[in-house]
Amino acid sequence: IGFDFKNQAAFGASAGGSDGPGAVTGTERESTTEEWDPVWGAYESVSAEYNALSVGLADAAESGSGGSGADSADGSRSATLQLRVFDDGIGFRTVLGEGFASNSERAVVASENTGVDFADDYDAWWIRNAVTNPRFEQE
Repeated sequence: IGFDFKNQAAFGASAGGSDGPGAVTGTERESTTEEWDPVWGAYESVSAEYNALSVGLADAAESGSGGSGADSADGSRSATLQLRVFDDGIGFRTVLGEGFASNSERAVVASENTGVDFADDYDAWWIRNAVTNPRFEQE
């Protein structure tokens, strides 16, 4: 996980290949079932059941505050990595804390440097999309 910014120091791994200082500040787990209504598509409502893990991250020099990723009043930078495991897939996102905006007028991300390393050389299967019909609602 890492971000390079145009107007502030990198957070986590940088595009140049160096791993920046970072620390885990806490974790939270939950199991959730949500129901939501899509604006368009084949279904009137969608049920999403998943297990989630939130991992608090901070610059290593600022990681003594604890917690699960909340920024402190002094403008220190933290982020939360949110992971979700569904029956049919996984998802993740990084939520940058308020400290990124308070360190400059705007946090401008120049490069997002997240990578995924697997323990082995696994096989993967997918359905080839010939892009003959890229419109979901006609599927």
